[in-house]
Amino acid sequence: MLSMAERIDDTKPILQALSASGFPFQTAVAAVVRGTGMYEVKEEVAWRHRDGSDKFLDIVATGKQVRVMLECKKTKDEQYVFLQPENSSETPEAEHLKGIFFSQVQDSTRRGSVR
Repeated sequence: MLSMAERIDDTKPILQALSASGFPFQTAVAAVVRGTGMYEVKEEVAWRHRDGSDKFLDIVATGKQVRVMLECKKTKDEQYVFLQPENSSETPEAEHLKGIFFSQVQDSTRRGSVR
């Protein structure tokens, strides 16, 4: 039988991998969205890029009049650029696009913050 110290040492690689990933955040966000009862939620939605490569979208939440696509990322850079081709037949109107940035406050509370 492993000692407590040995069991803790065994979990370090797992915790490090989870800490480096946005996946725990993704599952938490999906659970909150599902909990509203207003959306059908799908995670890890597969799609194929026009270059033939397979991709995944973290979360797609579909309501009666809206479909929300969410990417959950862990970053230190905090800079994202989303490009839409000019020749796209589905170029959305600017007033229909919304973005919310959620981060964790780096103090003793570790509470969330929305900007």
